[in-house]
Amino acid sequence: MALSYARLAELRRRIALPVLKRVSGGIEGRHRSVFTGHGQDFDDMVPYHPGDDVSDIDWKASARAGEPVIRRFVKETNLSVVLAVDTSLAMTGSAPSGERKLDIAVDLADILAYLTRFRGDQLALVYSDAGGVRQLPPRSGSDHVELIRHRLRAGATNPAPDDVMAPILFRAESLLKRRSLVFIIGDDYSLQEESEAVLKRLRVRHDVVFFAIADLDLATLRRGALATDVRDGMLPDFLSEELRPNSRLAADIAAQMAHARERTDDIVTRLAIRATRLDSSADIEDALLHLFADRTGVRA
Repeated sequence: MALSYARLAELRRRIALPVLKRVSGGIEGRHRSVFTGHGQDFDDMVPYHPGDDVSDIDWKASARAGEPVIRRFVKETNLSVVLAVDTSLAMTGSAPSGERKLDIAVDLADILAYLTRFRGDQLALVYSDAGGVRQLPPRSGSDHVELIRHRLRAGATNPAPDDVMAPILFRAESLLKRRSLVFIIGDDYSLQEESEAVLKRLRVRHDVVFFAIADLDLATLRRGALATDVRDGMLPDFLSEELRPNSRLAADIAAQMAHARERTDDIVTRLAIRATRLDSSADIEDALLHLFADRTGVRA
């Protein structure tokens, strides 16, 4: 999916990423800090003390109080955002749209990366390839965003052979030193039992959002369509007939997919993680609007 500047500008106008109300740090930016300073949110009024900025004195309030009084604002800080993307071989399978799930994941990561850059936040990436788990630390700027896009595409062309979401989440946990925003992109098979414990810890310390790319239901393939398993290659011809609607094999596949969806829904519900499911790259904008509607005032 090509991302024109006009499209990105429109997305920036309509979508606002989550804002953390309290973060630690002293860099001026867009998020509320535990420190006071020259942000835009008024905090309170306190007596002037030697060393305070004289420009903060509220002269009208000082006249009423009979002593110098300063207006104190909440200082703003930059936020670290991490993209934790499942780039395993399983993600090279098809979504309901016929697109590769991994291609949809990369398109989504692109948009999230640009929205993060527009807001001035630092962006990190954790992904995997055939050589193991990789990471790029939190940094800001256009060059860093382009590096992340390049590395993610390189990982997508050389995917990890095994399910790697648990190691990716462990790496993300070790990478983040302060409260951050974590975008996890995978499918309904990404959140296994071994990843639930680290996911719970991430949820306690950070704001976590999960994007699940849906799987293609093989029973919906048209008669005569060629089907390929990402690990075993081309499926034999007889499966085209066996996968007809109402067949036992089709029912078994549907049951397995339903179980995976239910398990994912159960995990994100129990851990109070905001999540959404996408069938195609065309769903990305609506998914973002749906997730962040309460923050933007926009309704999908």
